[in-house]
Amino acid sequence: MKLLFVASLTVCLLFGANLAIATRDTVATPEERGAAFIDALNPESGTDWETYITENFSAEFVERRGIDGLIRIMAMISDDVGRVRIESVEKQDDNTLRLVVYSETADHWLAFGLGFDPLPGHLISSFEALFIPAPLARDKVGLADEGLAEEIAAYIHDKAETDQFSGAVIVAHNGKAIFAEAFGDADKKTRRKNTLDTPVNLGSMNKMFTALAIAQLVDEGLLDYADTVGQHLPDYPNPVVRNEVTIHQLLSHTSGLGSYWGKKFDSKKNDLTTVADFVALFAEDPLEQPPGKGFLYSNNGPTVAGLIIEKVSGLSYYDYIRQNIYLRARMTRSDHYRKDDNGAGFAIGYEKTESGEWQDNIDWLGMIGGPAGGGYASANDLLRYSSALSGGDIVSAAQVETVTSGKIRLAEDFAYGYGFGEHELAGQRYVGHNGGAPGTNAEFSLFPELGYTVIVLANYGHAATPVADYLRQLIAHSK
Repeated sequence: MKLLFVASLTVCLLFGANLAIATRDTVATPEERGAAFIDALNPESGTDWETYITENFSAEFVERRGIDGLIRIMAMISDDVGRVRIESVEKQDDNTLRLVVYSETADHWLAFGLGFDPLPGHLISSFEALFIPAPLARDKVGLADEGLAEEIAAYIHDKAETDQFSGAVIVAHNGKAIFAEAFGDADKKTRRKNTLDTPVNLGSMNKMFTALAIAQLVDEGLLDYADTVGQHLPDYPNPVVRNEVTIHQLLSHTSGLGSYWGKKFDSKKNDLTTVADFVALFAEDPLEQPPGKGFLYSNNGPTVAGLIIEKVSGLSYYDYIRQNIYLRARMTRSDHYRKDDNGAGFAIGYEKTESGEWQDNIDWLGMIGGPAGGGYASANDLLRYSSALSGGDIVSAAQVETVTSGKIRLAEDFAYGYGFGEHELAGQRYVGHNGGAPGTNAEFSLFPELGYTVIVLANYGHAATPVADYLRQLIAHSK
């Protein structure tokens, strides 16, 4: 997953050089330890994460989050954002820092919150990171739709012409597109072009559809958010998950379940074709933290929710989503396509190699995505989805409010609901989800009160989020 919520990031010489060699026994200030943390994330550092975590994180933090989980999260963060520079450091109290950084690789801004042990050495005792909006120029504030369309066109055309963006962008107001255009190649070998109807891999954006499917079953009285896993999957192998984890926790990332990415997934990814196949990767694994302990972004939780959808509905997860999400929203170019489905017409994802060549992501992908992500949709389909969601065609208005309202507050301006993030930007509320993986990046944002929808789909890694960040800024500061 491309983590919008558990974030991802050449540290400048703000605090001096060689700070990444700080160890558990080093007497370091929080500022020094924080700069070393950012330095360790940079690709050039070649950080061995197990050694780094053991030497720089407090024993209590390691015990609470688990060494394997922390290694996975830190490696994912480093892979996601690449090279960064620190823009500002705010000391919030004696043991807490907020570092605002800019990712040169991914072209977006992030804020890291680091907590430190008060004992000498100031080992890291907590961290969080969130994407934050880039500063907006004064002349871009207060634009009406015509001005928005002109600014969006100028901005995204520059990105496309310099080969920083490939994919599709739609910005709509009250269901009508004020900007809609596709760019680049869906397949660089055949020179097939992207269009507004080209399906693009959504990554974790599919979590919205899984949550809405659960909401439909709640509306029908077939389950409840307070139900435990075992009420619907009585044979689930892990007794803690079976007896204690609720559907609420599966959808809000508070179940303690982690993510199935890893060696086991890599060895079997081309053979995983059902939701049960995915669940078998982790069903007997211990939890990474106790249920309800706190937010831990998870792909396993929504995957178990997908298995519950199958059990309750009597349909495969894939058929249920086709019939009850895509069909209701008139999404005709959306599905969990197999990567070997050569007739599907989806965009192939690309990452740039160290030599500057574009490499497709086919070998990285599993055979098919699942309830946690990896399905496909076109930009036009997502515009229809936005209208259907707002109009009550997918699920009742009450359930839309339930899934999109934040349950777990992660920052002053961001909380996570059920498969949706709820954000505030310049006093304006928007909801949605993003997604990403090597070769793909997708963003969906709905401003319910303003009536705007932002859809950015990219078949380049890291390419959609900076675009969506800028477009959301424009809309939040529009007339």
